[in-house]
Amino acid sequence: MKYLLIQFSLIVFCFYTSSSQDAGGPHNYIEQNFDIIEYKPTLLIADHKSKFINAEVTINIEWKTISDDNLFHFHNEDLTIDSIFYDDELINEVILTTNSETEGILYYSIKPTNQNKQATIKMYYHGTMTSEGGGNDWGGVHYSQGILYAMGVGFFNDYVSCTRHWMPSFDLPSDKALYTGTFIVPDSLMAISNGKLLSKVDTLGNMSKYTWTLGDDVAATYLLTFAVGKFAEIEIPSEGKPPVTLYMYDNQNSIASGELVFKLVPEMITAFEQFFDYDYPFETMGYYAASKGAMEHQTLVTMSQSQIVGKANAMDTMYSTAAHELGHQWFGNLVTPYDFRDAWLNEGFAVFTEYVWIESKLGSEKYREELMKLRSTYINSTAKAEKHIPLYNFHRFSKNNYPSTIYQKGGLILALIRDIVGDEIFKARVNQYLRSYENANTTTKELSALFIDVLPQSFWDTWVYGRGFPEIDITTYQDDEYAYVVVSQRENEFQIYEFELDYQLIFDNENKYETHRVTNPIDTFRIARDSYFKGVEILDNLYLYRVMSNNRLTSVSEEFDNSINVLNSILQDNLEISFGKSAHYTIDIVTLDGKQVFIESGNYYGIKNFNLNSLAVGTYFVYIRSEKFSTMKKIVVR
Repeated sequence: MKYLLIQFSLIVFCFYTSSSQDAGGPHNYIEQNFDIIEYKPTLLIADHKSKFINAEVTINIEWKTISDDNLFHFHNEDLTIDSIFYDDELINEVILTTNSETEGILYYSIKPTNQNKQATIKMYYHGTMTSEGGGNDWGGVHYSQGILYAMGVGFFNDYVSCTRHWMPSFDLPSDKALYTGTFIVPDSLMAISNGKLLSKVDTLGNMSKYTWTLGDDVAATYLLTFAVGKFAEIEIPSEGKPPVTLYMYDNQNSIASGELVFKLVPEMITAFEQFFDYDYPFETMGYYAASKGAMEHQTLVTMSQSQIVGKANAMDTMYSTAAHELGHQWFGNLVTPYDFRDAWLNEGFAVFTEYVWIESKLGSEKYREELMKLRSTYINSTAKAEKHIPLYNFHRFSKNNYPSTIYQKGGLILALIRDIVGDEIFKARVNQYLRSYENANTTTKELSALFIDVLPQSFWDTWVYGRGFPEIDITTYQDDEYAYVVVSQRENEFQIYEFELDYQLIFDNENKYETHRVTNPIDTFRIARDSYFKGVEILDNLYLYRVMSNNRLTSVSEEFDNSINVLNSILQDNLEISFGKSAHYTIDIVTLDGKQVFIESGNYYGIKNFNLNSLAVGTYFVYIRSEKFSTMKKIVVR
């Protein structure tokens, strides 16, 4: 068999640099002049414990234009390439492009040997398949607990996509292709891969050949996987839906655990189909157990064996992780970002589908309750730990390709969009998103364009491209006619936010519910009253903000803190404030309708004069705050 032959040929490596021929990178999509039509790898795995392979891959491509400058790029990690043929002609030169800082190889390139628009590239290779390594060794090929398997992405490498660890390929998400994979393994083992089993041949002595295919569906390389081991194959009844197949460890505990925790997957499929009005997009759906997981490989999800057993022990049939990875089949697999700057589109939508599943099974109240728990986790823990990174093109601190922010904040922002625009518009636009970019690639810009008539660009700039969220102080007081709610955004390194604040005003004889839109550093909201105003209770919504203080002032004329005293409430051009304690203060002056007209910050002690000669004649509020308290007083400029 040809794939067993090692082609002995001289491959000359040289260096080449050309911006016009740049392959791009995991966070830098550059359109290529070639389109990959199909990958057809064949791997001979005589001893799966060793991770050693003799292999070949056939790559069918089509050139968009014919040029003498054309180059075909590919990635390879730790595999020895024995020979490369371009339309059956041996390639004697492989071009390397390296990282100038690390001197590591970024990608390889070959030149076409003819001017044909379509071409077939064959690579023969061998070696021990590796993984990304490091403290969280995730992406690449692993052997553990009797199973050899491939994980499509890495958490801490520089390249994200990890199919290059077992198949030379253009290993970036922008070029989706057909896939048919063949695996020759000892006949005591099973080989599984994406899609459906096309054939199994047992006439190779003590070896069996499994061929799997995605059929007419295309996939990004990072969504390809295979596994070799002793599996128990279980089919979950799906009543007309695509078959849900489980590949569990071949022991009774694993089989029973899988049957329990995955039994509702057909219901999950129905829930997602109904919510998004889009049928499950592929012919098959499966999950297989391994030592690591989870990973949303197209039609064949890798799941953690220990998690499966743990969920079974807890009798958890809701299994949110299974729902999350199923949701990826629409969001990430059917519709795929051009590069990983938009990874939040995958993870945010997959998290959102977890809550769609909760809503479908347990109701809208539980949906809301669980989302508010997620909001609390993000605001009180994740955001600070991950430095308030944005969703799009986040800073990869410690090389983390998949920070929790893009999951948690991503899911919350999508749920917020649903809240803002309503179910009818939200579902219709997401359906349009799926149908417009099915089996193709997309970006955040293309998603936002579908909502731009109902969600302005400022929303996306703030909550997707922007960092952080507001930390706010609430001050309330009353006069003879009105109750006042003052919302002040604390200074940060990011921006001033626009968001909606829901709250309950508490009066002696009634409570009132109000929603106001905060748009300024300080906004004052005035509400007519006919009884004593006691204060407000902030009602959490899906906007992201943290309430730092909620202070009730008994009247606008009292001195609110013994250490702070506004010395002149009627003035012409100078405001005198006495600071009894040394601290960092921010002084805001706002009009009665909440417009900020003055702000100054600093470390103050004693009497401080502030020049207000630029203020028009009128009545204002002086709002003074430090880290520990806030206070307010009314002043009149004459």
